[in-house]
Amino acid sequence: PPLPTGEYEVFLSFRGGDTRHQIAEFLSLFLKNRGIRAFIDDNHQYHGDEIGPSLAKSIEQSKIYIPILSENYANSKWCLKELAKMVECQERDQRHVIYDIPFSTWWNLRM
Repeated sequence: PPLPTGEYEVFLSFRGGDTRHQIAEFLSLFLKNRGIRAFIDDNHQYHGDEIGPSLAKSIEQSKIYIPILSENYANSKWCLKELAKMVECQERDQRHVIYDIPFSTWWNLRM
């Protein structure tokens, strides 16, 4: 059976200070220009210790997960929570795909 059709097809996870104004916005615009709906956290406001229901739903309904692994990605508890949710969804249903992008690799390709 197909994955649930949600608001987004791709979920971008990134550490804002590291990559928001580089690869995250570039990738979001690239996907949008090709008609692919991608979630990018524009308000970056988190409350409490748990992923909120709307964020969890966006992860669960996305087909592709793209964590952008920057130098400080693992220093963010929210990035790690998003990544844990992505892995949980992929383990539950192998049709979810995780394509990680090491930020240093992308940055070196641009130079």
